[in-house]
Amino acid sequence: MIKAKEARAVGRQMIGENKGLLVGSYLAYFGISVGLSLISMFFGNSQALTFIWSIAILFITYPLMLGLLHINNMVYYKRQCRVGNLFDFFSNYRVSLKVIGVNLILTVIMMAVMIPIMIIMLGSIFASVSIGLLGGVQSNINLSSMLGSFLLCMLLVMVLAMLISSFMMASYFIALRNRSITFGKLLGSSFKIGGKYVWRYFTFQLSFIGWMLLCIVPFLVVTVFVAIAGPGLGSIALLMLMLIVFIAGIFAVSLYINAASVAFFNTAIDEYEQLHPDYSGFVPPHIPQTPGFPQEGGEQNYGQPGDGSYGQEGQDEQGPEIH
Repeated sequence: MIKAKEARAVGRQMIGENKGLLVGSYLAYFGISVGLSLISMFFGNSQALTFIWSIAILFITYPLMLGLLHINNMVYYKRQCRVGNLFDFFSNYRVSLKVIGVNLILTVIMMAVMIPIMIIMLGSIFASVSIGLLGGVQSNINLSSMLGSFLLCMLLVMVLAMLISSFMMASYFIALRNRSITFGKLLGSSFKIGGKYVWRYFTFQLSFIGWMLLCIVPFLVVTVFVAIAGPGLGSIALLMLMLIVFIAGIFAVSLYINAASVAFFNTAIDEYEQLHPDYSGFVPPHIPQTPGFPQEGGEQNYGQPGDGSYGQEGQDEQGPEIH
């Protein structure tokens, strides 16, 4: 049974032994994502162009995310790869399209649940303010009620997003393990895996809260200090320094979460296959059990559990290089 502590330990080991590859690939992914977002600034006030570019970003970032997780997967199974494999799922775009479709469906489901919650919560805030204004209730009571309702609304939205992310992440790893899977099978498998491990993945995500707070809180404290102290060369320099530290911290934590997530979902899928031996959603018999990315002549996979992956013993640690 996969545990957050074990997945984090494997993630740290993966990063420790493959720093250059994982940091380089994540830097490339991060840089491209930021660059794509900055390009939208050149569209000015054109809402049509901004909307079209937002859709384009969607169809660019999903293959990049698949490529990033693919590199992490190759590291997990101790297969040789390189930063250039970040772009593999542009040449194998049919896999990206299936993952995009599944994630869009999950996003619609999430919004269908979130929107009524937000309407109810925001409606209660509006009602509280209206009653206070009409009845002459003290403003500090209204403010407390508004703040409490708003925070509760944000908390519910955050929890729901974290729960839905279990299904979304499952779709990535299922598609990576079986690139010939049909869209319907991928959607169904994502619900099976995501649903079975939703609570464990939720607690897995919560286990990183401390690291996130360690990145965010110092930056917020310095920001408040600068706001109170007023503008000045020292204050601005301190704020810029903390901003750099904040970005570096978020980058490092995201790298850590990615590596640990690879360990979590690969172990979860292996566990599911053992519990349901008749289920053929992940590695059908016709797919050769050889490592590497799909090449001419048929699909290929990373290999069976225990062939040298992290946490496994008694097997070779090297595999063929991807081309």
